[in-house]
Amino acid sequence: MQRIQQEETRRRNRAGGYWIAEADPGAAVQGLRRSWPAHALTGAVLATDGVSRDVDLHGTFPAWRAVADCAIERGPDAVLDAIRRDEAGDAEGRRWPRSKASDGQALIVVRFGPDPRSAV
Repeated sequence: MQRIQQEETRRRNRAGGYWIAEADPGAAVQGLRRSWPAHALTGAVLATDGVSRDVDLHGTFPAWRAVADCAIERGPDAVLDAIRRDEAGDAEGRRWPRSKASDGQALIVVRFGPDPRSAV
């Protein structure tokens, strides 16, 4: 764990590394921006790195679509509960080496217009 923490420190908020605005508010300018036509969207999922890590690296959910589906159908807490169960099952970081046993998780689901799955 100490080796991972040292490597993270070396790469944090540097070109070629990764950016955390909490540690350095100036890092916010490194954020990625994307746009889509409004008619192409039915909703959005906004998540902290404590959630995205479990999608992108750990496979708690196989893809972001699965996160959105779970959050819409069962509520955002169901997503967070699944992530926390996986973390608790690997508290020592053997399956997924990481710098800390758990990370803060926040998830927001925003829907635009009616959800087609709610139609009768």
